[in-house]
Amino acid sequence: MHLKDPLLDQLITKPPLSHDELRDVTELALWAGQLLLQHGAEAARVEETVHRLGTGLGCDWMDILVSPNVIIVTAVSGEEFRTRVRRVANIGVNLSIVSEVSDVSRGVAEGRLNRAKVRTALRRIGKLPHRYNRWLVAFMVGLACASFSRLFGGDWAVFGVTFGAASVAQVVRQELVRRYFNTLLVVISTAFVAGVIA
Repeated sequence: MHLKDPLLDQLITKPPLSHDELRDVTELALWAGQLLLQHGAEAARVEETVHRLGTGLGCDWMDILVSPNVIIVTAVSGEEFRTRVRRVANIGVNLSIVSEVSDVSRGVAEGRLNRAKVRTALRRIGKLPHRYNRWLVAFMVGLACASFSRLFGGDWAVFGVTFGAASVAQVVRQELVRRYFNTLLVVISTAFVAGVIA
């Protein structure tokens, strides 16, 4: 007795994409993956979202490799396959963008979005602010560090000093990064400032 696999049936019945359609789907999937990786998504989420988006737009299968600053995608449709690489620069954190891109991929999986609507949505998401307000970031870094001081047994005076030192060090870090200082120098300078203040 032969058991039927619904996933296999779906792959077999899916019409193959043309050369241009496959290229377009691959580009859209890579664009979504780039936005995710640029704004703090973990590798597993990038892989899942890119795969969902590509297969939802007509690919039979997608293989995705995510490294800290590069995404490699191989898309398969019928007898055709395309492999593309996208370098990711300006990595930061903005979880609103991560959430928006994930919503787009879910819309594709549910059949609500086609390639044109995905392109429009990714353009809109790409125009959103890429960074949180720098003062908010400095405040939150200070609060996080100060909270750790309380978790490790510090009193409220230690909390206040840690908050101030971490917040000022974060502002120094932001300024050094903005001026393209060497990464190692940024880390050393930031730690030095925080240590001197504390």
